[in-house]
Amino acid sequence: MNIVITGGNGKLGQNIVERLQKDNEIFLITRNIKKTEKIFENKENLHFYNCNLELYNDIESCIHKIFDEFKNIDVIINNAALDIDQPMIETTKEDFEKIMSVNLFAPYFICQKIIPRMKQNKFGKIINISSDLSIRTVKNATEYSMTKAGLDALTRSIAVEYGEYGITANSVNINGMKGYTTKVNENILFSKEDKDYDDWKQSKERIPLSRRGNFSEFVDVIEFLCSNKSSYINGVNLPVDGGIIAKL
Repeated sequence: MNIVITGGNGKLGQNIVERLQKDNEIFLITRNIKKTEKIFENKENLHFYNCNLELYNDIESCIHKIFDEFKNIDVIINNAALDIDQPMIETTKEDFEKIMSVNLFAPYFICQKIIPRMKQNKFGKIINISSDLSIRTVKNATEYSMTKAGLDALTRSIAVEYGEYGITANSVNINGMKGYTTKVNENILFSKEDKDYDDWKQSKERIPLSRRGNFSEFVDVIEFLCSNKSSYINGVNLPVDGGIIAKL
């Protein structure tokens, strides 16, 4: 299959790419191609496309370039996300617009540009990487929670509006992932190893399983949603959180 992935140079993104690239063509949408190329030693089946997800024109141009080279996109994995991690009253207009652009507007426009081709093919899978913070929230996560709630709504709407064309849309609502909100300087390559991170936003004591989720456990679910085994799953906001949402 042909799979578009955003945020492929992040912690979860690297694990998604490395799991899926063996049997699929992977189109990585990235703001920094040189940085992203350094991350992947094995570049088999990887295709890199430069795009600033904050800019509509960049997104439109990027998708056109992909379609110029490849006729079909079978799967979209909207994984890129920002977390500005500050009190709401300290958030500037620029901060707000940036997180909205990357976390919500970019997935919307990527889907908007690709769905027409999926309709023609009578097939498509859209997987949005969301968070349990779309349902609940914590301090300093107002804007992040808003974007993920919007992403879940986008997921359900696409499922209802385009299901008749063989297109499914589901989100994976993650928390308890090691390093999910860890900040790393842009010049430092992210590690994809579980051992290198911890998630300060969620204490292990609040997780019913009493441990963090491993990257492989999240990728297992994403891989399943990419496969034909999930062909009748549509419009689901699937918690993969060790049971946190169940405690609400």
